[in-house]
Amino acid sequence: MIACLKKARIYSPKPVRDLICAALKLLVEQGHLFPLPASQLIRRARAEAEKNAKAANISFEYWPVAGEAMLELLISAGALIDEQGAPISSGFHARGTSVGELKKGFENDCELYLLKFLISKTGDITKHDRTSLAHALFKVSRSEKTLDEMLDRVDELFWMLQDEIVEDSDGRLQLKNGTESLSKAVAASP
Repeated sequence: MIACLKKARIYSPKPVRDLICAALKLLVEQGHLFPLPASQLIRRARAEAEKNAKAANISFEYWPVAGEAMLELLISAGALIDEQGAPISSGFHARGTSVGELKKGFENDCELYLLKFLISKTGDITKHDRTSLAHALFKVSRSEKTLDEMLDRVDELFWMLQDEIVEDSDGRLQLKNGTESLSKAVAASP
């Protein structure tokens, strides 16, 4: 599952993803951030996240790669809103598009997108793959979260997607509208 997300360039470890998301929230709260090209926004968030990681003694050496993955994930999940109020679409132009705002609930949107992506691309995920999904999407050190907490988050995401996924006759999960639903990602999710 992680290899699938890495190949799509949307994977970053959960602790790093959390640090970048927290940095984005902080930058937004500080104001005077928008409009700003998407690539500059993620660079600022990545620098803030890296600084916070060092202060917390969190070791990670692939910040540029994680930043790029987060930018792609934010765009894919429809979390970056342009100056006209529309989600920035994927493509060669996305990095230079000015971000007018960050969608409220963007963290949920990103995690929902990751789950939908895995369901769509692997084609063999069942409700019994909760533990594998928990490890792929939410693995952190044992002192931070228990397996039960990670499984609870997977269950919460499944609940949020209850109107968008179905089980086929073999128990595999599928998006109701196929890959077109994935491109809309989580635009209508709570």
